[in-house]
Amino acid sequence: KAAGQSAREPERASCVSCHGKGFDLMFDNWKSGSALVLKQYSSYIKSVKSKLNSIGGKKKARTIAREALSAAEHNLVLAREGHVQHNIQYVLRMFNDAADSLDNAMTSLSKSYKAPNRGTATKLENSCTVFCHTKMAPPEEVEYDGDFLPHTLHIEDMEVACASCHSVEEHGKTIIDETVCSDCH
Repeated sequence: KAAGQSAREPERASCVSCHGKGFDLMFDNWKSGSALVLKQYSSYIKSVKSKLNSIGGKKKARTIAREALSAAEHNLVLAREGHVQHNIQYVLRMFNDAADSLDNAMTSLSKSYKAPNRGTATKLENSCTVFCHTKMAPPEEVEYDGDFLPHTLHIEDMEVACASCHSVEEHGKTIIDETVCSDCH
């Protein structure tokens, strides 16, 4: 904890004291990414809660759906108070696992249930762009296997997802899925 910092509010200096020089530049990205994920997940929960309150169903199925909703709401509070940026991948997995359980419970309650959108920021494969690479322009070209590839063309013009070529689990490791390439090449 940096001098003068409260236990509840993160400060720029804390990033540097734990992670090293330069990580204070990530602070704004982590803070805005966290706010976006919490907003989108909260919106998803509100939408499901509204649907749960407006549909019938068997008592046991409603109880299961209410329990799943309660777990999803608990996870939201846990992430909000625990600060998402401290373990981004864990929070995103926790949110999506709870949402999967909630959507399954709602589908058991009503076969016509359509799950609301959870938001793009809550997807694990988008964590890199939501939390880290938000203000950083991608390089025009990148070297891969001895060749130079037009990076910007692929990600902006062709809209190839980052996770098609980079691992989320192994922080940016290049893992080009050549089946994605074969669609055009």
